[in-house]
Amino acid sequence: MKFLKFRYALIPIVVLVFSSIIQVPIINFVKAESSRYMLTSYRQDVKKDILKAVEVKVKTKLKDSLKPEVLKELRAELLDEVMDNLKSDLTREIRESRRWVNTPSINKEFKR
Repeated sequence: MKFLKFRYALIPIVVLVFSSIIQVPIINFVKAESSRYMLTSYRQDVKKDILKAVEVKVKTKLKDSLKPEVLKELRAELLDEVMDNLKSDLTREIRESRRWVNTPSINKEFKR
C-alpha cells in the first residue's frame, strides 16, 4: 500500500467527473443534430420520390395528349427541311448543267 496514496487515487476520480460533465452536453448535441439531419434527409428523399412519381405521371399524360400536335409539328418541320434540300439539289443540278454556247451571230454584234 506504499505505492497507492490518496492523491494518486483522487486523480482518476477527478478526471472521470470532469469528462462526464463535458461529455454529456456533447453527446446531447450530437444526438439532436444527427436526428435533425436524418429528418431533413428523409424529408428530401420523400420529396424526391413524390416529384419523380408526379413527373412520370405528367409525362405520360402529356405524351398521350400532345402526340397529334407533336406529329403535325414534326411533319411540318420535316417538310420544310425536305423542300430546302430539294431546292438546293435542284439549283446545284441546274448550275452544273449550264454550258457556255458560242453563237456566231452574238459574237458579230459585240465586235461592231
